[in-house]
Amino acid sequence: MKFEAFLKWILWPLTLPYGAVVRLKAFLYRKGIRHQRRLDAFVISVGNLTAGGTGKTPMAMWMAQRFIAEEKSCGILTRGYRGEESSSGSTSDEVRMLRSRLGDGVAFGVSADRYAQACQLVARGIRWLILDDGFQHVNLARDVDIVLVDATNPFGGGHLLPAGRLREPRSALARADIVVITRSDRSPALDTMIRRYSAAPIFHAQTRLDSIQSFNDGQLTGTVAPDQLPSVFAFCGIGNPAAFVADLRRWGVPVVGHRFFPDHHRFTD
Repeated sequence: MKFEAFLKWILWPLTLPYGAVVRLKAFLYRKGIRHQRRLDAFVISVGNLTAGGTGKTPMAMWMAQRFIAEEKSCGILTRGYRGEESSSGSTSDEVRMLRSRLGDGVAFGVSADRYAQACQLVARGIRWLILDDGFQHVNLARDVDIVLVDATNPFGGGHLLPAGRLREPRSALARADIVVITRSDRSPALDTMIRRYSAAPIFHAQTRLDSIQSFNDGQLTGTVAPDQLPSVFAFCGIGNPAAFVADLRRWGVPVVGHRFFPDHHRFTD
C-alpha cells in the first residue's frame, strides 16, 4: 500500500499535462471550434469516466438485444481493443463474445476509426448505432450519452491518468444524458456526489447470473446450478476482477481461490 501511494505521488505531475489536453479537447468541441461528425442514424454512446471495467460491453449487448426484439436495424461500433485480423475482419475478445450472443441480428464496425466504420454500416441500411466505449470519442456526434459509474470504485482513486484511473475529470459528467451506477441497486451517497456534476437521470444496475456452463475436454456438457458445484478456483482477465469474484460469491458459487490476469489477457492461442 505504501508503494502504491508513493507511485501515485511520483506519477501525479504527469496528470497536469494529461488533464490540460483533455480539458482543451472538451473546450474546443463545446465552443464549436472543432465540430462533431454526424451520421444519418440514431447514435447511442455507452462509456465511462474511468479506465477499466464498469460494464460497458454487457450494457451494449443488453441494448442490442432490445433493438433486435424491436426489429430495429442495429450496429455496434467498437475499437476492438487488443484485437486481431480474422477472415471476417478485425475482431477482439469482446467482439467475439458479442457475436456469439447476438448472432446475425447485429452488424459490427470494428476499428479505431469508428466514423469510417459507421459510414459503412449506414450505407448498408443500419439506422441504430451503439458506440461502445464512446464517451471520450467526442468527434462522432451522438444522440444519447450514457455514462456508467462503478459503485465499487466510482472515480478510480480521484486522480486523472496515470496517477489514478480517471480518463476525464468528474466535471465531464455534465455531458451525460443518462448515468447508470453499476454493481449497485441503491447508492444515496454516490447519487449525491454525481448530482454535483450532472442533472442527468440516474439509474442503478447489477450483474445477474445467466447460467454456469460445464465443459469436458473442450466440449459443452450442460449447465450447473451454483449449489451443485464443488470448490471453485476463479480466474479472469477483465477490468474489475475483484467485482467478478464478489459477484460469484453473491450468486452462491463456492470460490476457494482466485487469480487475476491483465484486462483482455489472451489465455490460449
